[in-house]
Amino acid sequence: MKILKPLWAFLALTLMIGVASSRADAAPFDQAFIDAMAPHHQSALMMAQMAVTKAQLPEVKRMARDIIADQKKEIAQMQAWRKAWYPNAAAPHHGDMKMSDDKMMMPGEMMGLPMKGEMDMGKLKSAKGRDFDRLFLQMMIPHHAGAIMMAQEALNVTGRKELRKMSHAIIASQAREIGQMQSILDRRF
Repeated sequence: MKILKPLWAFLALTLMIGVASSRADAAPFDQAFIDAMAPHHQSALMMAQMAVTKAQLPEVKRMARDIIADQKKEIAQMQAWRKAWYPNAAAPHHGDMKMSDDKMMMPGEMMGLPMKGEMDMGKLKSAKGRDFDRLFLQMMIPHHAGAIMMAQEALNVTGRKELRKMSHAIIASQAREIGQMQSILDRRF
């Protein structure tokens, strides 16, 4: 699906120029990043868990298993950091990311990033065969691009080496996976 290549070009440009300037006080940002990235990863887990059972292409199933393994570890790490760094903070409010059986709302202007829109989870759930594989890839590419944008913003703002290391890992792994997903779309669809 050649339509997604402009997204890839936009993502590369965004990574080269940065998304926002550094902020003087990163502490509130660090908590906001954790409170936004953990549910963002959770939504990827929902999609990947469907793909493990519904995907037809072995490479899509393999990618889904990798997404699950990687993002579960990152979620657990972020939850541990939140507990250690912000023990008295109120539970995170995820009003910007609403997930239901049919629609998944992406964060609106979370951290000042252009991540509006929704993904049609109902459509993904009802897709079958190769249509599921194609739709999964088409939905996961912009989802990963959103995580990369969030991680790039963390690199621009945070001073915590732990968050910087995780952000670098998110950017590297999800950019690589975007390339793999686009390749599958180009070859198979």
